[in-house]
Amino acid sequence: MGDLNRKEWRSLEDYILKKESSQNKLKINVFTGPVLSENDPVFVTPVKGEQVQIPTLFWKVVYFTNDDQTLNRVGFLMGQKKLLFKNNIVREKEEELEAVVVKPKAVR
Repeated sequence: MGDLNRKEWRSLEDYILKKESSQNKLKINVFTGPVLSENDPVFVTPVKGEQVQIPTLFWKVVYFTNDDQTLNRVGFLMGQKKLLFKNNIVREKEEELEAVVVKPKAVR
């Protein structure tokens, strides 16, 4: 799971911080978070008996200004679904079954 953070995100962050920000004297803010979905897979090992969902998509938004007046932004979306399944970190979510009570009919 760390490959997304160690490779792709790291390359993007290095580019933003070292190439663009430093060289062009940009003032920047970077925000990152998960895209949560009810369809996200679950961690292969339950935690305290509960299924724990793992997000497969993450977003990153960069706000920057290079003239101290104009606020600019750019957004990115990266996924890790293939990586999670390939490394057996997650499995498909099991739907919780609702109990259905069926009352027997009398046979005549």
